[in-house]
Amino acid sequence: MNDYNDIIKRLYNDYPTGSARGHNTNDVFKNFYNNNFEIKNFFWHETLSFEELWGRSLSSSHAPVPGHPNYEPLKTALQGLFEKYNDNGAIQFEYRTEVIIGRL
Repeated sequence: MNDYNDIIKRLYNDYPTGSARGHNTNDVFKNFYNNNFEIKNFFWHETLSFEELWGRSLSSSHAPVPGHPNYEPLKTALQGLFEKYNDNGAIQFEYRTEVIIGRL
């Protein structure tokens, strides 16, 4: 996942940095939910062929489009990543979904 993220950060257009959670710290949740909340984490994975990896990478609004100078370098970099890590023609993407549960 680190290698994939490095490729994406290098070759996507204006890729945002930081976490999706951004500025939402526990203090923000404590104030919003009057300290009545909990955070749950769910871990899961997705198994991808190269075609699925390539399609997934192009689904982002930040992905280069055909004709962009980074389009072919992105495909080449992802092919190298896939060749390095695939097991029987597939790789696994690991995910963590964070859910904030609270009462107002």
